Amino acid sequence: MPENKTDTSSTVSSENDEDFSVTFASNVDSNGEEIAILTSEEKAKHWMEEALQSFDPTNKQYSVYLNEQSGEDSKLTIEDIKRLAKNAQSDLSKILKINSLVRQEINEDDIIGKVYEAVVANLNANVRISFDNLPQKYTKKKKDEAEKLIKRFHKETNINQILSSSIPTVYTEGNCIKYLREKNGHYVVDTYPLGVVIVSDYNINGNPYILIDIRELTSRLQKTTIKGRKNKPLFFNSIVDEIKNNYPPEVYQAYIDKEHYAKLDIQRCGVNRFCNMNRKYGLTPVFKALKPNLMLDTFDEADKINAKAKAKKIIHQVLRSELLGTEGNRKGLEEMAYAHENLVKAFRNPTVLYTSPPFVEKIEYVEPKAEMSNVDSINQYRSRVTSALGISFLNTDGKQTVSTANISIKQLMKTINKIAEQEEKILEQWYCLILQENDIPLEYCPTPHILDAELLEFEMRKDLSELLFSKYNCSYSTAYELVGMDVRDEIEKRKQEKELGYEEILSVHPTSYNSAGDSTDSDNKGGRPSGSDDEQKQEYDSDYNLTRV
Repeated sequence: MPENKTDTSSTVSSENDEDFSVTFASNVDSNGEEIAILTSEEKAKHWMEEALQSFDPTNKQYSVYLNEQSGEDSKLTIEDIKRLAKNAQSDLSKILKINSLVRQEINEDDIIGKVYEAVVANLNANVRISFDNLPQKYTKKKKDEAEKLIKRFHKETNINQILSSSIPTVYTEGNCIKYLREKNGHYVVDTYPLGVVIVSDYNINGNPYILIDIRELTSRLQKTTIKGRKNKPLFFNSIVDEIKNNYPPEVYQAYIDKEHYAKLDIQRCGVNRFCNMNRKYGLTPVFKALKPNLMLDTFDEADKINAKAKAKKIIHQVLRSELLGTEGNRKGLEEMAYAHENLVKAFRNPTVLYTSPPFVEKIEYVEPKAEMSNVDSINQYRSRVTSALGISFLNTDGKQTVSTANISIKQLMKTINKIAEQEEKILEQWYCLILQENDIPLEYCPTPHILDAELLEFEMRKDLSELLFSKYNCSYSTAYELVGMDVRDEIEKRKQEKELGYEEILSVHPTSYNSAGDSTDSDNKGGRPSGSDDEQKQEYDSDYNLTRV
């Protein structure tokens, strides 16, 4: 077969139909001349080296911390709070300002900061799945496959950490927007801040379309590149490379096409909003605590000024009026200077001993008459702050009880549970997507359950476990999981104990409740004494004992 040369500078040569080689031009100069040639074997080896270098057996996927925009540092007033409260759920700029104020209060305020710490510390992020919608004739193989996929998804995305972050975020910011990214069958959950993501005016079945502001994203990705000793970036070479690896393909394509916005896949978006009042953005419940907390700050500022004034000691030395003379035309400057100098010298000593001249009438302390803020007023505003946060509906007269405070904490937990319910819906939406991508029918989609925050106390979990097991005949697995124990681990321990003979060695000591009266008689299985003359009752006892075996 003769040698042919194509326009792409590829050459095919062969001695017979099956013996041929292919060469590729790796570069072409302006004159169209080939600069370097690679054979097909070299090219394949080069491709293999690149693939091996880029292969990640752990399937790690990066997520990015974006730069935060520093807001204006101005004094907050009651008028500002009223202005921000007006139609806030429809105005992104107001929501961003409110969230900035709330984050500042969490960092510096004792009440609001402690509430946030309590929410984070007492939050339950454990997810339990149940197959509530299985068809009547389902296959165990499909069910096990679906369960395996969901558990792998939980492990890959570290779903407990995701929930531990997103639920407090909704409580403090009113919104949390997440996206499920997929690469080679592996998943990662990204959380995008407001400003970078925008809730559009359109939704499908109650789920809003989410947009990414490409300009805002590019602006926040501008940062100092950290480089190694060889002057190579430790992570990514450019913003293009960073967006390609850390964001969905639709965002990368919009950035390449120089679009202003990128529309995210609605099936992969998880939008959790609180108190959005059927509008685009949610509003944090902490916002209601800013007004009474502002009054507390005013009290603190006033007390600080008064405390500084009280800390200054003013000593007033009064001279006798006779120094002015009978007609009051004398100044008495020499006596004033002498008395002042002696008093100052005396106060320089650790122990002040001062003998005043005869023309000194008295020496007195002058203290400011400004009083500190009224304690009852402060307690009233503190009560309003905690009530707004959902912690307490305490009486303002200072006579609240412990039981009242417990009821108030339950109100806070109900708010957290409501936020967790929306997280369950988002997880179920993602479960359906994962099963669809793996060709598993949606009937096998499990239902996620996040344990109520009210059931976090061990006593309540113990009582619930006992109730479900004893009264409602639940499984061992459910009962053990409620008290934080692994049922499979317990099964293996029980098997090992049975093999080692623990049950015989550590058998229960005989008592009147678990053993017959005469323990020496091996045939004695309890019941009425055999010497009784009542044969009918003896027969009844024998039948009853047989049913107990």
